[in-house]
Amino acid sequence: MFRFLIRPRWILLTLIIAVAAVAMVRLGQWQFDRHRLRQDSNAAITARLTSEPVDLPAEWIGGAADIEQVEWRSVRLTGRFGLETETFAAPGSLQLVSLFETTNALRVLVNRGAVPVTADIPPIPQADMEIIGRMRRVPSGLNGRGSTTYVELISAEPSDAAGVAPLAPPNLSTGSHLSYAVQWYAFAGCVIVGWLLLVRRSAKSRRTGLAGLRPSQRAIPWRD
Repeated sequence: MFRFLIRPRWILLTLIIAVAAVAMVRLGQWQFDRHRLRQDSNAAITARLTSEPVDLPAEWIGGAADIEQVEWRSVRLTGRFGLETETFAAPGSLQLVSLFETTNALRVLVNRGAVPVTADIPPIPQADMEIIGRMRRVPSGLNGRGSTTYVELISAEPSDAAGVAPLAPPNLSTGSHLSYAVQWYAFAGCVIVGWLLLVRRSAKSRRTGLAGLRPSQRAIPWRD
């Protein structure tokens, strides 16, 4: 009853279905792997964000800083801001970056926060301050002054100007990778089920056709 499956057109169709199903399963696995990598990354970032701040090590700033190892780590700085402020555009706001010199003579850029694009640039605090912040990669468009990292301010004592809003922590979403993986697995299942239904229908059609034939006619294997 199923000898039609060894006909060239059925062999070709079966190969196409098999290749498509395998490709879809592999795409689903790829998306699932990306989901797990995002989960691991989010867990690592969360651990760094919630860790106790440490006094800023000198090796965490400068051109040789290992960004992958230091980004998102919490740090503490004590010192005073310089007199210059750089700005760079963000959605609906300007972010303020000023040079900060610590009491142990480290010079590090600090992102003080954001102000509305229509607001005046607040003056830089001119007092000794203690800053809690998180290490970040210097964004494109900002002069890092030889450093690949800078500090994103979380809080300051005494506080900065009232109009400067510290930047929010990152939104650690896992994205849509898991739903994409489920979709690819579902597509693979649909392709396989569709092929099985097609085989079943073809077999049933041939069974019905053979039922009305004489025994000598049923012995002819390749007749439609």
